[in-house]
Amino acid sequence: MSLSNLLRLVHIPKFRSTRPVWLYHELKDLYGSSMPDMEITTFTDIPSFRLNKPQWLLDMNPNGKVPTMAHGDIVMFEGGAICSYLLDLYDTERQLLPRDPKSMSTYYLMVSWCASTLDNLTATSSPINIVLDRANAPRPMDDLAVNQKYFDEVFAPYFIKQLKDSGGPYLCGARFTAADVIIGFTVLMAREKMVPTWVSEVKYPEICRYVDLLRTRPALLKAISPME
Repeated sequence: MSLSNLLRLVHIPKFRSTRPVWLYHELKDLYGSSMPDMEITTFTDIPSFRLNKPQWLLDMNPNGKVPTMAHGDIVMFEGGAICSYLLDLYDTERQLLPRDPKSMSTYYLMVSWCASTLDNLTATSSPINIVLDRANAPRPMDDLAVNQKYFDEVFAPYFIKQLKDSGGPYLCGARFTAADVIIGFTVLMAREKMVPTWVSEVKYPEICRYVDLLRTRPALLKAISPME
């Protein structure tokens, strides 16, 4: 199969599609001209997007969600799957997903945990929004106090322990990996999107330091620049 030299991604700023945009820029910074171009279609009118899914998007992704990516005649959705696809194809020197079992297990764990649980903590609509037929569909869990309780009692202690056990400053140790792209978006949104903030300097200094470190990465700044 001959693959296109163009990646086409459907994106909403501050949504989960930020992950593959960020990862793409990390790969681009590492591999330069060997990376294909990425054409990004961005939606910013969220209520309208939720009520009026473009037919061309539904033809690609029956959920009508972002991210959705086309690479030639290959179409993918779900951010973790897209990131894994990009890594398999383009991280030829395994700089973002080293082959050691610890790094690989951490990456794949974060991909699955985010998709199954963590992303729903800060989601602004249901994952089955398309069949609810209204602009402001409920969150996956309506009680944000419950979401924050899970963050405080389950996620934060685990995440802080992983940073400590790895020796930091990144999730897999001294080296930035694709695991930091996956979980980094989660903690970035928990710190910036959930108000009153779930993540304060007083309450979670370790998580704040981690987010501040991620925000120095040029690839993340490129990915979130429309968000500022």
